[in-house]
Order: sequence, then structure tokens, then C-alpha cells
Amino acid sequence: MFGDLFCVFTLNMGIYGAGLATAIGACISCVIMCTHFLSKKNTLKISAVSDFVLKTKQIVVTGFSTFFIDVAMGILTMLFNRQIVKYLGTDALSVYGVIVNISTIVQCCAYSVGQAAQPMMSVSFGAGKMKRIDETMKYAVWTCVGFGVIMDGTDDDLSHAGAGDLYGRG
Repeated sequence: MFGDLFCVFTLNMGIYGAGLATAIGACISCVIMCTHFLSKKNTLKISAVSDFVLKTKQIVVTGFSTFFIDVAMGILTMLFNRQIVKYLGTDALSVYGVIVNISTIVQCCAYSVGQAAQPMMSVSFGAGKMKRIDETMKYAVWTCVGFGVIMDGTDDDLSHAGAGDLYGRG
């Protein structure tokens, strides 16, 4: 996100800068995540697979809907990006890319609250402890409100980082 802003506006690289920043960001993320496999905390071990065909079928059946949605979103994003470039230009696409990244961060914050609360609520429901469900829901809602306040407080700072250049006000 910051690489996009830097390469597109500071270095005046346009869409090439946006692509370069995205590729560099993905490489840096991959290197950081791969360091886990070299650490002592790594518990992943390679082992032989039994019933390969059956397990492959189960994986495909379980993951197909997510795969289909991801492919559809990729195609939709590509088509949307082409329309932005066609009608507004590459600078607009660069700004849109930053906005989409910020939106993804906000969505991830909200999803994380739901994913953290769901197992606690399920266990509480199974145990018949409705008061604990209400308490978990209260914490989840207030956590989302907190995320919303933080994101709302930072949106003015982030939204003006480069938009002036696009509209000739910078």
C-alpha cells in the first residue's frame, strides 16, 4: 500500500510503479512467512499420504466453492481494473488499488472478530451457557466499534495521500 503511493506518486512511475510495488510487497511477505519453516517453532513435518485419491476428492469438494469465489473475484477485479484504466487512466487505478487495500484491512479486522468469537459462542451454546454467549457478543460488538473508530480516525490521513495529485489539487 505504501509502496504503491511511493512508486506511483513520489517516483512518478505510474501503473508500472503500482505493479512493481505489488510484486515487491508479495515477495517480502513470502520471505517473512517462509522464515517460520526455519524457526524452532515449526511443527510441520513431511509424511506419506494414505488414500491419496480419496483425500484429494474430499479436499476438492470442500474447497471448490471458495476456489470458485476467488476465481470469480479475480476475473471481476481484472474487468473492473480495465474499465478504470479505459475511462479514468492509470493514476486512477493506482489510487483505487490503495483504496481496495485499505478496505481489505478493514474487512479483515471485522472478520477476525467473528472468527475469534465463533468458537467461544459454539462451545458456550453447547454447554447451555447463554449468558456467556451474550457476554462474548458484547465484547465482539465493542471490538468492532473500536476498529471502526480507529479506521474512521485514520481514513482522512490515508485518503488524502495522493488524491490531490490525481485531481490536480496536490
